[in-house]
Formats: sequence, C-alpha cells, structure tokens
Amino acid sequence: MANIKIHVDTLDNRVVYYILDILKSKNINFTITEKDNLKDADLIITDKEIIEGPVLRTHLLTNDPISDFENVILKVLGGQNELIYLGVDPGKRTGIAVYFGKKLVLSEAVSPWEDAILYIVKILNKTESNKKTVKIGQGNPKAAEELRKVLQSRFGKRVDIYFVNEQRTTKVAKTRKNQGKEKDKISAIAIAHKRGKKVD
Repeated sequence: MANIKIHVDTLDNRVVYYILDILKSKNINFTITEKDNLKDADLIITDKEIIEGPVLRTHLLTNDPISDFENVILKVLGGQNELIYLGVDPGKRTGIAVYFGKKLVLSEAVSPWEDAILYIVKILNKTESNKKTVKIGQGNPKAAEELRKVLQSRFGKRVDIYFVNEQRTTKVAKTRKNQGKEKDKISAIAIAHKRGKKVD
C-alpha cells in the first residue's frame, strides 16, 4: 500500500497519536511531511485556520474511531482532479478497496451486504472528484447487479461502472494463505486492478 503523506500543524500530541493509531489499526501506511512540502500532503491535521487543502481540524474530531476514520479517508479523497476508483468483491462479507489516484487509501471488509452498499454510496457521495469508477466482481452475479442498479440510480453517468470476472482474484487471495476478511480485501484489490467490461 502506498503511503499517505500527513502534515501535522498542532501542539496537541494526543490528537496526533489518536489519528495515527487509527491509521495503524487499519494497516494504512503513512509518512509525516515537513512544512516545506505542505502542498504535497494528502492530509493536514491542524487546529489553525488553514483554508486550502485536505484539512482535518482537530476540534471536529468526535473521539469515535469509526466516525473519525471515515472523516480522515474522506479528507484524503477530497481532490477533484485525482481519479477515485473502487474495487468491490460483493457478498455476505464484502471486500472494498478504495484508490486515490494510484494510492490505496482504504481496504475494508464490510457486512452485512446492505451496510456495504451504504458504505460504497457514502464514499462516492462525499468525495468531490469528478472522475469516479467502481469495478464490481461478478462472483455473486445477483449482488453485483443489485449494486449496479443502486449506483446508476444514485449517480447516473457521474460514476463509471465495470463488471469484472473474478476467476483469478479469489485464487490470488488464497495463494497468500489469507482467510475471511483478509481474503475479501485482497480480492477487492485484485478486482480494482482488472480491466473489466464497462456497463452502459
């Protein structure tokens, strides 16, 4: 997974450790950038009035790790010019991989299926990018078709949708000796990188 570049501009170390611990718990790699490289930062943690950039203001944190993690990811995904694309391995436990440009910024396994749909819609709905793509594995054709209908109903032509043959994705996941959630995550990552067939 590529690194998320984080710039810290606050003296409240407790907040910084809190956010970094959340990222570590999700196995998301990151590096701390210097002020000179501020414009290259994917996330700016601050208690100051910085107007531009992917700013996460410390006073808006809720101390709920799930909610705050979502806020972090949505800030990272906030750019309008970078392609945002998702790989989805649908099922009772759904693997979801989210890329910002070439960076893998989120890898999750969500259940039940209904919650996974809501999670995907939320990510697409709250990100400002003009270029959004969702690649859906067809290992579960019924679930894949249901997700297609939901996305086309909600977003129309604003989101490009591809169906992907999962034949080798699950095989790749199993060769890494991963089971359960890890297998679903790896399958979603593999789906995100496959070509697929565009859905009109």
